[in-house]
Amino acid sequence: MCNGSTYSVSFYSSVATVTANAGQVVGNSITGIPVGTAVNVTATAGAGCVEVQTVASPASCTTGCTLPKLSVGQPICNGNGTYSVSYTLDGPGSVSAIGGIIVGNTVTNIAIGTDVIISASINGSCVVSHKVTSILDCSTLCLSPGITLSGPVCSTNGTSYYFNYTVTAGTTVTIPTGGGVVDATTGTITIYTGIAPFTHPFLLVERPGCLPTTVDLPLANCPFCNKPVLTVGSPVCNGSTYSVSFYSSVASVTANAGQVVGNSITGIPWART
Repeated sequence: MCNGSTYSVSFYSSVATVTANAGQVVGNSITGIPVGTAVNVTATAGAGCVEVQTVASPASCTTGCTLPKLSVGQPICNGNGTYSVSYTLDGPGSVSAIGGIIVGNTVTNIAIGTDVIISASINGSCVVSHKVTSILDCSTLCLSPGITLSGPVCSTNGTSYYFNYTVTAGTTVTIPTGGGVVDATTGTITIYTGIAPFTHPFLLVERPGCLPTTVDLPLANCPFCNKPVLTVGSPVCNGSTYSVSFYSSVASVTANAGQVVGNSITGIPWART
């Protein structure tokens, strides 16, 4: 997101330790990154257990460009000398990749040792790019993760959010505590907001020959619309005007004619509807 001479990026991490080489880490965002400086985002789970992604700087933050909302996951091994990365584009834009092939919401066939650059653009000029550092070792089956996640994206009514995901061959994914749906056909994981019996959803990832692992899912801040209950009574004549009574589950009630007085709208001219 552009902010004049600086920009910011949001991130979602399953671990608490996240650092950046530029800007300041504030919550789930890195702010104050100078335009022209790429930011390296590092998530650390322990000594030597890190994930690094690089976000390229916007070319300019003074052109009124609204950058595409692109998120990318961590790499997973394919077992044939290549790896894959999940991506999600939230809103308008087109996605391209340097170093791999786009199949659905996954960039795949990326050669091990080659970093992949995934970009999204609007009208070919407003561009955001992410560089994912290659996996170094795919020879040890259980060393690399069995799942790559990207997102989340809020539903239009705010009642749920979803991730795109890709897994290694034979891997199964479930949500042990409920509150969501894993759809292996579409490659999406949907989490319902407000009704889940937990505060932090997580996945159980099971791979053949490996111990089961859990993956914490980030909580999405989705604007939720709980539509108010509104009932309106029949008109009551008052000479040249009429009034109607109403009942509302919320305090904010307006009308295009007349005056709202308590639970009534009075002084509505007969010619107005």
